[in-house]
Amino acid sequence: MQTGEGYIGLVRLSDYYRFVQDENGDLSRRIFESNVRGWQPSTPVNSQIRQSLEVEHPVNFWLLNNGITILSSKAGTVGGLKKLGIQDPQIVNGLQTSRAIYNYFHDLSPAKDERTVLVRVIETEDEDVYDQIIKATNSQNTMQPASLAARGKSFATGDLDSA
Repeated sequence: MQTGEGYIGLVRLSDYYRFVQDENGDLSRRIFESNVRGWQPSTPVNSQIRQSLEVEHPVNFWLLNNGITILSSKAGTVGGLKKLGIQDPQIVNGLQTSRAIYNYFHDLSPAKDERTVLVRVIETEDEDVYDQIIKATNSQNTMQPASLAARGKSFATGDLDSA
């Protein structure tokens, strides 16, 4: 869907996997240059992302994940409404998710996976806006699992199946 600021949509995980690859099939480093967090391989969140990819789950991946934010100076539809051309894409939020998706497809080569991930592509050449988006999309308060107890379920174990 096109908005005044860019595009938002659900992208098949397999298509996103191809997007984050370089010409050799490796994970592209260039598209993560503006990402402020860097890869943190051994975290509970990354384990949960990986588990939500590997374990057959009745809930689509995009519902369990905050998605990806990509900044670009120019983006537009190419060859129809379902393909988007992105000039100099920079993934500024969603590095952990991107790496998990890349590793999942690279390591396991699933034959068919129709799940999707939420992707926002924001067009801007304004450096102040660029910086504001990076700050806003990477500034979340830590939420303790006990805070979710009001829903009547325990999230303390990090087990996605119990959620």
